[in-house]
Amino acid sequence: MDDWKYKYDETEKGWILNAPQLIRVRRKLMGQSFCGFVDERGTEIIPCKYIRHSYHFYCGMLKVVDENGKIGFVNDAGKEVVKCQYDEASDFEDDYACVCKYKKEWNSMFREYLDVPVWGMIDKQGNIIIPLQYRFLGFMGKNRLLAEHSQTRKAGALDYSGNVIIPFAYYQLGKVTTDNRIEYSKGEGQEHGFMDLNGNIIQILPF
Repeated sequence: MDDWKYKYDETEKGWILNAPQLIRVRRKLMGQSFCGFVDERGTEIIPCKYIRHSYHFYCGMLKVVDENGKIGFVNDAGKEVVKCQYDEASDFEDDYACVCKYKKEWNSMFREYLDVPVWGMIDKQGNIIIPLQYRFLGFMGKNRLLAEHSQTRKAGALDYSGNVIIPFAYYQLGKVTTDNRIEYSKGEGQEHGFMDLNGNIIQILPF
């Protein structure tokens, strides 16, 4: 019997690529459409209270968005272990996720307060591992994080403990290549080449 389906406005499989047994359900309430997931018997696994979600569990964590547009994470048991509170977030990688909140900052050029992103990193329990203090933070491979300094806007790299491995002295840093190199640039028309995982220059490319 599928009587449970009548509780929802929509039911459909296949939305979570690595959890095909889950059925997405939608319920409309006060002009808003909320989604969640149930099993084949209609037992609710992820509460039907989110607006959007990602399509893959990464490290057992699914990114979800609440009715206020805030991002959080639900684990594969359906528990919201990271409260919906972030404005931007990566998926989990190596059991960590980079997360962002916007703060108001006075812009003298426009003479108004603008939303400025501040990024940090959390673990799978929602604990803040790297404080939200960077203009950008993202995974670059081999336990390295690409970071952008909040004041200078220069790029550098951190390890997963937040230690600065590559100083904030670069215009641009690439992801780690298959042969463990990182492409760098000091600016348009300036030195560029490759460094090792610790920031030591190993090759300067000709212009």
